[in-house]
Amino acid sequence: MGVFAVGGTFVMESRKARASDKIDVLFFYGTGCGHCAAVKPTIQKFEEEHEDDVNVHWYDVYVDQEANTLFSFYADKYNIASRGVPTLIIGDKVLQGDTPIESGINSALFSCAGDCVLKIDLESALAEVRGNVENALEQPNDKQQEKTDGSEVPIAIEAGLTSEVNLTNKIILSIIGALMLIGIGIFVVGRSKKGESEK
Repeated sequence: MGVFAVGGTFVMESRKARASDKIDVLFFYGTGCGHCAAVKPTIQKFEEEHEDDVNVHWYDVYVDQEANTLFSFYADKYNIASRGVPTLIIGDKVLQGDTPIESGINSALFSCAGDCVLKIDLESALAEVRGNVENALEQPNDKQQEKTDGSEVPIAIEAGLTSEVNLTNKIILSIIGALMLIGIGIFVVGRSKKGESEK
């Protein structure tokens, strides 16, 4: 595939390619993410316009554990500090957020068109991620085995609060956590007053 300038505009020479010759583009998004939904039409249009040159791989990190693990894997390899979605990776370029993706997707492709290879090829990354996920499923940690006493709600709240992905979930889980703490406080105060009145 060649890239050349025509009247100040970059044009990508179209070619019919084997799937293995195509450029892998990784798009990490989340179901229910407003910014992800806003950029999806741009990704779909990009995918249609460059169907001979790119393979866009869609990964929903909210509902697919393997996609989430793959995102973390690439985030580590690309030194991506913010693990938020939407995130798009083309070659050595990382675009995060709907506006940067919408405005930079084509230039990211054109800037690496001659050498647009992921830092870690997708097949190797998937093999490593699948191996890690299988190992994690086969060897549950001690904390997972101990949690059979109905204390799953605080764990869910903790997971939601430590996630960097969805601010709305953080707010909702914070409110639920606060209400739970208030409820526990009322229960403790009520029990101590009941104990005092019995004396």
